[in-house]
Amino acid sequence: MTVQNSTYRDCNISVDVIGPDARGAYSGTFVITHEVGDADDDRQFTPAWRTAVFSEAEALTRLTRLAEDVIDGKRDGSEIST
Repeated sequence: MTVQNSTYRDCNISVDVIGPDARGAYSGTFVITHEVGDADDDRQFTPAWRTAVFSEAEALTRLTRLAEDVIDGKRDGSEIST
């Protein structure tokens, strides 16, 4: 498992890449944390993958991009597209 943390638009993103599975494909999850007053608002996402990704770096890139799109309100985080 690979974990990468980053910041985007006042939110913290934690991406976990999991794999490879028996087919050699990677998947993963991400958590978006936004500070609300004295508390943290954490939202976790485990998106479905339309196509298998056979590179850990590509999985990391796609999960990070999806997290940024969720923060921007462009996507709901339910699915990784190509």
